[in-house]
Amino acid sequence: EHERMETQLLYADRLSLLGQLAPRIAHEFKTPLQVITGHAGLAEEWLKDGKVREARDSLGHICPAADRMLGLVHQMTDLGKPSDARQTELDLRVEVERTLEPLQELGAVKYCQIVRDYDADLPNIRGDSEQVEQVYRNLIVNAVQAMGQGRGRTLTLSLQTSEDGCWVETVVGDSGPGIPDEDLEQIFHPFFTTKSEGEGTGLGLPIVKTIVDRHSGKISVNSIEGEGTQFSVT
Repeated sequence: EHERMETQLLYADRLSLLGQLAPRIAHEFKTPLQVITGHAGLAEEWLKDGKVREARDSLGHICPAADRMLGLVHQMTDLGKPSDARQTELDLRVEVERTLEPLQELGAVKYCQIVRDYDADLPNIRGDSEQVEQVYRNLIVNAVQAMGQGRGRTLTLSLQTSEDGCWVETVVGDSGPGIPDEDLEQIFHPFFTTKSEGEGTGLGLPIVKTIVDRHSGKISVNSIEGEGTQFSVT
């Protein structure tokens, strides 16, 4: 009887773990899947119009998006490995732009004014490129979604070095409605979301915070209702 109960508890624990992982997997796969399906549709339209060059450009975005999904699969299957196993030297300007490029072609990012402020002497950091890209992708997509579909949408991307040269700070800002004070304390809690039902899982920012913590960094948020929000990652 004791062994049977232990087996049932182990099975229940595995089901619980699967239930926790499923929405996270769906959240992380959603954006690259949108890139793949969106650009496949664009390529089809270009080919109908005989625009081979434009179709080739759209198809060029599909393989990198599929590679990102493959990278996510590797992360999930390699959970037992040390978190610094894939760390290399990274230029965060390159990482931001590589994350931004496919997002600019589709959705609301395409119609945002993007203001860049990059330190010319930005030092490299050590980090996991795939995880850093997850951080930037989540913050940029959240910023764009927060601004909605109205006019005057400004996405601000800043990369600066601290005065002592020990830290690199990334700021992702938006000109949206801001986050209410009562929600600011909860935004990094799993499954908390201010989005409409079906539009968010509440896992994006907890994933971001987990990755930043793994890189010995810090994340903070400054938001003023009616003016916008800035997420700072050091």
